[in-house]
Amino acid sequence: METHRSTLSKRVLVISNDEYFRTEVATAIATMPVTVAWASLSDAQRRMAMGEFDTILLDAGDQTIALLETIERLDSNATLEAASAAVLVRISEDRLKALQFPQRIHCDFILDCASEIELVTRLRFLLWPKETPAADEIISDGPLTIDTATYQVRSYGESLDLAYLEYALLVFLVTHANRAHSREELLRRVWGGQYYGGSRTVDVHVRRVRAKLDPESAERLETVRGMGYLWRTS
Repeated sequence: METHRSTLSKRVLVISNDEYFRTEVATAIATMPVTVAWASLSDAQRRMAMGEFDTILLDAGDQTIALLETIERLDSNATLEAASAAVLVRISEDRLKALQFPQRIHCDFILDCASEIELVTRLRFLLWPKETPAADEIISDGPLTIDTATYQVRSYGESLDLAYLEYALLVFLVTHANRAHSREELLRRVWGGQYYGGSRTVDVHVRRVRAKLDPESAERLETVRGMGYLWRTS
């Protein structure tokens, strides 16, 4: 399997006290051309004032509004490098109504129940708002090619018609290859941390993905009896 990515690395500051989320972020963006810095909420203002970030991933709970105001102030004082620096806010649904974005900062949000694929997608849109070939990430394995910038999957050059969750499931398995993943893990990582459906939905989506893949690629999406699924690289 080959992954081609831009040599122009972007800089991301992750602000969070949630160790589980920090681990999830590290795993999610492992294949992206980014350099990551980490900060706790208590150290956030000092770390932001150092500047030199393209995007800030803010997971601040009830401190979200205050830290957004700090980001706007630093930006207006030219302390935060690059006026186009963007912010992705992770927020719970019950806090969403109170969320207000600074006018001068490009912002987006993601719910705390969002899947890993959605996190990567929203980060990519903020880091590369005008996607260019240099920022594309192409994953190739045998006859299968996945363009994670345009969400296109091709087999022997022919485009495959995958629904979003089928695509997200395939991308997760291919980018975390040669390792068995339980149905519960796939529900958490692909469908989102607060998905309450049964694990049977994973089986249904795997079956649909296999049916749309070429025979060689379909064989690589293996069932691990009593456990889940894995993608076996060529």
